[in-house]
Amino acid sequence: MVFKKKMINIRDKYIFTHVEKTAGTSMAFELQKNHLGYIYYIATNFADRDRKGTLQLAPLEEMKDNYPNKHIELEGFKPFMPEHEWDQFFKFAFVRNPLDRLVSLYVHIVSTYFKTEGRITAQDILTRKPEIIFEMPNLDGSGILTHYEVTFDFFARHFSNRGLHGQVKQLSDQKGNIITNFTGKFETLEADWKKVCEKIKIAPNLPKKNMSEGTKGLYKQFYTDDLKEFIYDRDNEDFERLGYEKI
Repeated sequence: MVFKKKMINIRDKYIFTHVEKTAGTSMAFELQKNHLGYIYYIATNFADRDRKGTLQLAPLEEMKDNYPNKHIELEGFKPFMPEHEWDQFFKFAFVRNPLDRLVSLYVHIVSTYFKTEGRITAQDILTRKPEIIFEMPNLDGSGILTHYEVTFDFFARHFSNRGLHGQVKQLSDQKGNIITNFTGKFETLEADWKKVCEKIKIAPNLPKKNMSEGTKGLYKQFYTDDLKEFIYDRDNEDFERLGYEKI
């Protein structure tokens, strides 16, 4: 499970990094609506990522939520671009409180698991405590497929850590430097999205798409003190460098 998506606009010179559960699908929709025809994805073989000047791009020809070229970090673009071109691009992303984001991811997983029942909210999960059974490689490293009950605690400790990179890591280079020009926050979404729109010269609209409803004000109820300490330790970089308080 890797939640990373990228869009690159050649004419207007911006790169959007979509961190999952930060309203990125809604942003991607607006970018496509305004700039379809100028948005591209990387079509280069990433075995060549150490070679500069070989960037091959293909245009995004139709609007879609699950657009191509989504499984790379922002830094993955850099080896394909001459330094002077890289510096010309406005690179932006949005981040979210790690505790709230993790609950939103879990709500999304539960909604997908029970897709026949329609959208499930955080309140639904707290009230109903649905049983979710996933088959996945045994946690002992043997590779044997095993059935696990995926409670939120299990998801937070094990399931979500398989391929789900920290937010800072998605936005950093190999030296750990955050390389976005602007990093907005989900908590101030309207104001920060307006800043992005002013920069790239589009109207600051933001439709609701692919949103896990009902986490605001409820996410704290998903955590025991022990689980919070575990997340604080594992995702410490996100809390410290993105300015989120450990409650």
